[in-house]
Amino acid sequence: MFFIPQMSPLMWSLLYPYSVMVMLMFSVTTYFKFILITKSSDFFNTQKLNFFLQW
Repeated sequence: MFFIPQMSPLMWSLLYPYSVMVMLMFSVTTYFKFILITKSSDFFNTQKLNFFLQW
């Protein structure tokens, strides 16, 4: 009975920064993926445009 309330703050202190870190990493990776996709699509469009201009 006494062990669980003692463990709970410890678990929270361990889990909270980890969860925050995971969320941060997830948001950063999604952000970079979005940038990569937009950059690649932009690059692809320019390549396509050059290809059509060559014709």
